[in-house]
Amino acid sequence: LEHALLGLLVDLAERGHATAVFNLGGLLAERGDLAGAEQAYAWADDQGDADAAANLGMLLEMRGVLTPEQRRQLAQLSDKDKRKRGTDPTSSDEKEGD
Repeated sequence: LEHALLGLLVDLAERGHATAVFNLGGLLAERGDLAGAEQAYAWADDQGDADAAANLGMLLEMRGVLTPEQRRQLAQLSDKDKRKRGTDPTSSDEKEGD
């Protein structure tokens, strides 16, 4: 099943579906193909997928190749993601009244 899923995701990625490329990046990362995952996330990031940008940043952080500015941007993406998911304690009701 995983092989069939990988084939489907690759096919969708080749057709330009950013979400499929993002999912392909996740599958490749799970399989230990971090270089492939990095490529998939970079492509999806280029298509405007913010989650792909965050995952790409984390992979680059793991490799130790981020500049200080890129680290700052990654932290901002992470904070936005936490607020979006409601898991950031700084996203209290006080922001709703702004």
